[in-house]
Amino acid sequence: MPTRAASLVLSTLLAAALVSCRPAGSNGSTDAPGEPTKTTANASSDPSSTAATKPTAPSTDAAPLTPAEPPPVEAPVPRSARVTKTVTVGKWPEEVAVLGNDAFVATSGSRIVRRVDLEKGAVAQSIRVGTFPVNIVAGTREIWSVDYNSRRTLFEIDEAGKPTRRGAFPDHVEKLAFGDGSLFALLAKDDSSGDSSVVRFDPKTGKQQRSVATGANPAGLAVGHGRVWAAAGDGVVVLNPESLAIETRIPVAGNLPQVFTNAGSVYVAAASNGTFVRIDPSTLELTRTVEVGEPFVMAVKDDEVVTLGHSGTLTIWDPEKGTARAQLDVGLPIHGEWMTWHGSSLLVTAHGTSDEKQGSLHVLSLE
Repeated sequence: MPTRAASLVLSTLLAAALVSCRPAGSNGSTDAPGEPTKTTANASSDPSSTAATKPTAPSTDAAPLTPAEPPPVEAPVPRSARVTKTVTVGKWPEEVAVLGNDAFVATSGSRIVRRVDLEKGAVAQSIRVGTFPVNIVAGTREIWSVDYNSRRTLFEIDEAGKPTRRGAFPDHVEKLAFGDGSLFALLAKDDSSGDSSVVRFDPKTGKQQRSVATGANPAGLAVGHGRVWAAAGDGVVVLNPESLAIETRIPVAGNLPQVFTNAGSVYVAAASNGTFVRIDPSTLELTRTVEVGEPFVMAVKDDEVVTLGHSGTLTIWDPEKGTARAQLDVGLPIHGEWMTWHGSSLLVTAHGTSDEKQGSLHVLSLE
């Protein structure tokens, strides 16, 4: 039998053999038991080690990431402009207003308003509104026109083309404008250019409210940016649309300018002088003067500004820089009287040349 000493030696040898033959941990380490095992995030069977190396979940208290806004996409510039329709409307066509797919043209010489079906390119109706219609503007769902003669009668034309008398203005009307649910009129005092005022007409009640004197040589009128803009005196008179109180006067040079508003600007066009200026409606400052180079008519919408010179050159302007983005030849000279937008097309009135009774409404398509 083995002695006690031999048994101890044998036990020691067996223990050593077991230690040397012990398989390594799943991470291949032979560190002594009880010591922390160094692991990788995907190579440990120790739950505590796995938890220590898992990716930390994002905090629900953190602000969500806001994706960067894409840069603004500039609208493509048309490469051509051409007359696609010409409708004879009569003697001395003046202003034009659009309601749906119909254009309402005030023809002072023919003493009537022509309703033109723009899809068919033909006169659909002749509407009698006094004896000398010149000023005309679109309202919410109606057309407003005023008799330019001494009666100063105001007419409302509904969508079916039916005119209704809505009263009369106290003085000669130089210009109409519609905005904020109201009709505004720029009046020449005592039928002369010596002084002027602005009247606000409420279509629902028929009541009129009149401003104080706004200045001599009244010409243009527009509504936009929470104000009324009247060209009179030596520039533009800025009025509150509710009280008609004068807020300020902005000096602008030019002969009988017209006024337009769009999404971000106010424009004053001295068309006969071949120039227009931009006013910043937030600061009420004149920011630039643009030379068109010839007499023109002008139309604005959204951020688009276009002019049509008597030579037949249509210019598309950059509203921020005041520079020409494109100049297009429409194919014939047009001495325009008035221009307005209809969708992506332009409507231009022009007096007859060889025969004054052959005044026209031109439809210009931009492509």
